[in-house]
Amino acid sequence: MNPPSPNLLHLLDGLQQQLSQLQQDLDHVNGVTSQQVQTLTSTFRKAFEAERRKAQEFEHGIYEVLLRIATALHFRDHRSGDHLTRMSQYAMLLALELGLPEAQIQLGMGKN
Repeated sequence: MNPPSPNLLHLLDGLQQQLSQLQQDLDHVNGVTSQQVQTLTSTFRKAFEAERRKAQEFEHGIYEVLLRIATALHFRDHRSGDHLTRMSQYAMLLALELGLPEAQIQLGMGKN
């Protein structure tokens, strides 16, 4: 068997250098992509949490308005107010029977 020609060795050496450079470039691209994904994930997580808090505040606000309307009705007409109080208690008992989390029930009752 003949020894490899110098041209072939030079060609193989060049290919090895190109392969090494491509591997370095690929590692850099993968690093940037991974970093970008982490940044986007963090940004989305923060945005999601902010929106979740806003939705909870909005829901709590709705309950507060309903509670104030019920209180106003109670002062206007004790029968209506007593009825609303009883209905609230029934709703809480039903929610407990359905297995809703107590924190959610308390929020629904305006007690947070």
